[in-house]
Amino acid sequence: MRLNAWLAGVSELVTVEIGAGRNIPTIRNIGGRQDGWIIRINPQHYGLNPGKKGVSLAMGGLEALRLIEVEMKKVRI
Repeated sequence: MRLNAWLAGVSELVTVEIGAGRNIPTIRNIGGRQDGWIIRINPQHYGLNPGKKGVSLAMGGLEALRLIEVEMKKVRI
């Protein structure tokens, strides 16, 4: 599987989930079972599994992306 081959070569993974609620378990499972950080953006199902490194944002995707853009401009990324 191409995804597994790609993941095998990644040393520092950050998974960004935008709007992947409990109705789309495939996407949530991929991020949840990988080592590394997760950024979960979802207005209703934003919680992270215990012990998982990451950030959860209880808001819609567009709103979160706009706020991330503002913060990135502050640090000139």
